[in-house]
Amino acid sequence: MSNRRTRPGPPSWVAALRDLVEAAVDLVLPRVCVGCGVPGRSACAPCRRGWEGPGRRQDPDPCPPGLPPVHVAAVYRGGVRAAVIAHKERGERPLTGTLGRALGAAVRSAVAGAPGGRGPGRDVPSPRRVVLVPVPTSRRAIAERGDDSVLLMARSAARVLRTEGLDARVVRALRPRGRRRDQAGLSATERRDNLAGAFGPRRPAARLAAAVREAPDAAPLVLVVDDLVTTGATAREAVRALTAAGVPVAAVAAVAAPRRRWRPARGGDLVAGAPSSAAEG
Repeated sequence: MSNRRTRPGPPSWVAALRDLVEAAVDLVLPRVCVGCGVPGRSACAPCRRGWEGPGRRQDPDPCPPGLPPVHVAAVYRGGVRAAVIAHKERGERPLTGTLGRALGAAVRSAVAGAPGGRGPGRDVPSPRRVVLVPVPTSRRAIAERGDDSVLLMARSAARVLRTEGLDARVVRALRPRGRRRDQAGLSATERRDNLAGAFGPRRPAARLAAAVREAPDAAPLVLVVDDLVTTGATAREAVRALTAAGVPVAAVAAVAAPRRRWRPARGGDLVAGAPSSAAEG
């Protein structure tokens, strides 16, 4: 895997063409911006500029033990919250490109800050291949919604990153195991217990682990990606499953995280006040 030749990303006009296609869809199927309500597109240009970065590190507070650095592009509130929920729960797929670009900004921040990166805040292509591992969506959610929203965003982010010179690929290295409760309204401890053993490795995880063993210095930089990180319980479980399979995870990248989303609860625990089931992280 380490000797594999890097394939060039698509030319920059591909991203421009994709934007034109999204705009055409919005013209045929009139929409309003989920952020400000202006008619025209699912996400207008001013709102998109506020959602798509630059990325920054923002760990949960308190941070679960074993969770690597978390990088996000936006604060989970207002239009960003509306966009994440609309994409995940209502299938607003015209938002995939916008959220993918936001996720890409978080990935760039994570790559810059990772060991061997080029320094925080510097959007310089990494000499290493970057592997994005999406947090797996439950089979039940896919059956209800028709597809995997996190996977779609990850693929969109990888396409954008390749146009910028970063060798990014999506690898579905995790699968859901068993059933778990809806995370909304659960405390940090309840989320952790609810997610214990929720993910397991897929066959590509073994190939990633082999690449690490064979050439650790040239192995891909592996990032867990999701749309939202709140308590960090979901991301931590994904990291645990990959680490147990022999795949080290450098960081977590997500579209958004709450700035301050904690309130004291009886018994001294902390409750994440996410009002929607979209907030599962």
